[in-house]
Formats: sequence, structure tokens, C-alpha cells
Amino acid sequence: MWLKNKTLSNKSRTEIIQLYLLFAISVVIIYKLPGIIGTIFQIILLIAFWRSKREYFWLAFVFVIGSEPGYLFAKVDAAHSFSLLYNSSFGNLYFSLVFIIIAFLKIVQKKNKTPLFLKTNFVVIFSYLVVQIIAFGLYKTTVTIRMTLPWLLVFILPNAIKEEKQLLALFRLIFAFVIFVLITQIYKILTGLEFATLFGGMASEVVDARGGIEEVGVALRPVYGIFVPFIAIWGSIYFLTMKKHYFSRQYLSIILGLSVISIYLTATRSWLIASLFIVAFFIVIASRRPVKTLSRIILATLLILMVIQAIPFLEKQVELSLARYETLEYFMKGDITAGGTSKRFDVRAKRPLRGFTENPIIGWGISDEYKQYADGHVGYHNLLMSAGLIGFIFWMLLWGNFIKKMLEANQRIKGNAYKNIPLVLISFSLSILIIHTTTQWFGYLIGFNNAFAIALLFMMGQRIFYPDRTMETIDKNYKTIISTETSLSK
Repeated sequence: MWLKNKTLSNKSRTEIIQLYLLFAISVVIIYKLPGIIGTIFQIILLIAFWRSKREYFWLAFVFVIGSEPGYLFAKVDAAHSFSLLYNSSFGNLYFSLVFIIIAFLKIVQKKNKTPLFLKTNFVVIFSYLVVQIIAFGLYKTTVTIRMTLPWLLVFILPNAIKEEKQLLALFRLIFAFVIFVLITQIYKILTGLEFATLFGGMASEVVDARGGIEEVGVALRPVYGIFVPFIAIWGSIYFLTMKKHYFSRQYLSIILGLSVISIYLTATRSWLIASLFIVAFFIVIASRRPVKTLSRIILATLLILMVIQAIPFLEKQVELSLARYETLEYFMKGDITAGGTSKRFDVRAKRPLRGFTENPIIGWGISDEYKQYADGHVGYHNLLMSAGLIGFIFWMLLWGNFIKKMLEANQRIKGNAYKNIPLVLISFSLSILIIHTTTQWFGYLIGFNNAFAIALLFMMGQRIFYPDRTMETIDKNYKTIISTETSLSK
């Protein structure tokens, strides 16, 4: 059995089927029925969420929807986005935004709420933003509300997922969608079109080339849905590190291998570097049995690669993706254009840097000037322009404080099921900082999935750093996971 506990296995299969059915029904309603039906359907879902006690299930659903696998529910395809209203005078009213508000209202009604982790850092960052708003104003109020609301997830997740079995269930559902993302990527590689076009959705313009991989000379970019395999990498590494076996090691190794291959197929350099960094970090530093772990991962990956090599169009995509990844050699030699394949640091960076030099100390916040200079393809440059040197330091202190707390936790955890988990969480945070180099992951404005990933990371970190705060809420079957000798003082 992939899961050691048969009861959990039966329940997991039911929930996975439910999630897939809900996703499929959503596709049919949003793409094939009138918009008013889609609005009513989403309202029913929100009511069901309000009444549900399985917050993890709904969080997984909104996360998968927000990942836009196969370009399904893409926000730029307004008519087929997962929105209660679209093209209104106030912009799109995305399902995820209303979901966040309802989730927040559910949480504030609960007793014994988990306090916000890294609270001081967040208070300083957003107090500074208020000062910037007073000084420079907002470039668009509706956009500001829409893209700051997701930060509420850092408060929602630790209160919605308090038990270890809920975290287990959340990752189990995310693992189940890795295969679906791969299917949508294969469709893209075969046809050159997104999976969403099967249902009448629009095609993406990530690359100019049209046609399947056999008709083009460059790697196609099936990037949509990439959050699913990336977070699945987090989950598989997390549970591989734990002493207690919630999943079989073989299953986790397969999920890890499929997720890395999925990200490899996107030909997206920073995401692959981040993913490989996590895996290497785990094998060298966090794994309890490095040689055995490495051999298991290599075996799973080789089996997947053998399947790929047996399919000509996948083999060609792998070869063309490799050619793109090989351009990283130019970076190491000092060529910031990566042999002419990247415009981020010699072209795109110029605009936010120009804005930064005009106001380097306090930045432009999210004002009209911010909009004029912003470019989300260069994360650190954009953050410097928006936050200024002062705000940039505040943001880096947030990550520095998280890493510091995980190092402290690792010093105090000895010999229990969570040994080396703090180190693994540090690698997850560093993976975000790696990707932020080429695309803005965090800042004052943030998307649902970016905020979800950060909230998930901080929630797992909080459970490790303050086990005494969550001990009483952990299911009785898992109370022995954290040794009382390693409880940390508040």
C-alpha cells in the first residue's frame, strides 16, 4: 500500500476522487455553460466551504484552480477565469478573493486562534507600506485590494490546518494533481496549444512558436500549473525527512521524480534550479540515509526518463529543454544575457532600476510611479524600486528571521520525528528566494498561489518552532510525534 494506514488510504482515495470531480465539473460549467450559471455555481461552492469542516480540501481546490493547469481558468482569459464577476467596473471578482474573505471570517470566529507567526516582521513591513501610501498614494485601489488580500493566508492557514493529519491530507490532494499537470504539459508539447483550448479556452502567448514539438526548433514552455509540482516537491521532501512513514518511500520518490520532470519540461531555469537545490540540500544535509535516499530518487527518475525516451516527442522536448538549461553556463561566465536567451538583466531590469535610482531610500510603494517602473520579471529589482532600501531591508529581515528561527529549532530538536525538518524548511525558503531572482514571488502585491506557498511554509515553520502551541490540537494518534523534551519556550 502507498499509505501505511489502510483507513487513511480509503479516505484519501475518496477525497482525491471528490477533488477531481469538483475540478471537472468546474471546467464544464465555466467553459460550456452561460456565465450566470458559473456565478451561481461558485456561490454554492462558497456556501459549501463556509459549512465545511474540511478546510484543507477547499484550500487544495483553490490552489489547483489558481495554478491554472493547462491554462484552465487563466485570469487573462476573463470569460473563462474562475470569477463570480468579470469585466465589471471594479475588475474581476475572483473566486479566490471571496474565498479568502470567507476563510478569514471563519477563522476569527474560532476560539484559541493560532497567533500570526513572524508577527513583528509583518507589522513593520505593512506599517511602512501605509507610510508610503500616505506619501505617494495608490495607483489603483481595486488592484491594491485584490493583490494584498492574499496576505491574509499567512493568518488563515495555521488556523485552518492545525492537525498533522490535515497537513497530510492537504499534500495528498496536491500530489494527486501532479499527474494531471503532466498530462496538460504533454498535450502542449504535442500540439503547441494549451489544454484549455480543448474546451474552447484561449491559447497562451508565452512563446511565439505555434505547432507541436515536431514542428518547432525551440523548447515549448508548458509552464501553466507549475505551482502544483513545485509544492509537491516540498511535500514529498517534507515527508521523506520525517521518521514516521505516512506515505511509502517509493510513492514519495515517484511523486518527487515526476514533479522534477514536470518542472524540467517547462524549460524554466530558475524553477528548475530551485527544485534541484531542494533535492540536493535534502540528500546532502537532511536525509537520514543519504546513499539509500539518493539511490531511490535516481531509480525513480531513471524509470521516468526511460519512459520519456521511448516517446519521440517527449524526448525531443527534453533535448530542447536541456539546450535552454545549458545557457546557464553563460551566466557563470558573466554573460547576463545567457547567450542572448534572456532579457531580464540587460533589458527588463533597466526600468525598475531607473525608478529605484529616482527614489532609492524609501521607494515608490504601490503608487502611480510604481506602476510606471514595475516589471515583475526581475523580482529583486522590482522590490527595490517599490520598497526602497529601507523596505527592502524589512523584507529581507522577514526571511532572515524565519531562517534564524528554523536554525534555533533544529538545535533543540534531537532524535524525534521532526529531526532535520527545520533544515528542510530553510531549503524551501531559499528556493523562493532563488525564483524571486527572475520573477517577483513576494512583495506588497501578491497572487493567491504565491501567498499560499509562503503561508504554507510559515505554517509548517510555526508548528516546528512552537510545538507546545499546537500540541493540544494535534490528533491523538499523532501526539507522540513531538517529544515533550524538545518543546520550545514561547
